[in-house]
Amino acid sequence: MIPFAPGPRSCIGRYFAERETQMFLILVLNEYDWSFQGEEPDVAHAITVTSLNGINLTVQPRAS
Repeated sequence: MIPFAPGPRSCIGRYFAERETQMFLILVLNEYDWSFQGEEPDVAHAITVTSLNGINLTVQPRAS
């Protein structure tokens, strides 16, 4: 990834930051119930997969 710079002088905290980001995402996804609402997204395939008409999600806090 560009923010960490490639080569021998790359960021020494790169792997820690990547794992920290993964853990944050896991915790957020696990804390809420996610449901898809609306029409099927139009998918455009380019360098990344993206939706042309958006993705409508409903997010509710998960009951404990």
